[in-house]
Amino acid sequence: MIRPFSSYANCDRRFARVAHSTRGSSRRDGAAALSTRTTEEYCQTLCVFDDEFKKLTRIVEGLFTLSMADAGQLHLIREPLYINEVLEEACALAASRARAKNISIVRDLDQELASTGDEAFLHELFLIFLDNAIKYSPMVRAST
Repeated sequence: MIRPFSSYANCDRRFARVAHSTRGSSRRDGAAALSTRTTEEYCQTLCVFDDEFKKLTRIVEGLFTLSMADAGQLHLIREPLYINEVLEEACALAASRARAKNISIVRDLDQELASTGDEAFLHELFLIFLDNAIKYSPMVRAST
């Protein structure tokens, strides 16, 4: 059955009334919360969101990789790469989580290490190593 356009307009009006009636208290509360936050707090919140999205992306990619391996469809790509570049990218992704625990990632990458392999899998492997190192390292306390 095809509804006439006027019945959709009535639905829109009903939804608008409900939305308007629920907006009143949340708008006042939200305005108070917005005015008390600083720009730095917003930046920190966005950094946390960014880290969490990256973590979720890695989890989903890992699950996809496992499903491909289970199905026998996983094919490793052998291509020339520089291991130090892959490691540097992984360190950059893990740096914010390390900073949260007052851990610094020290890199000693003086020379380029040319090799062949699957860059995506090496990248994931380095991220797993770094995540585990950060997760299982005690929080460093600053002393004066």
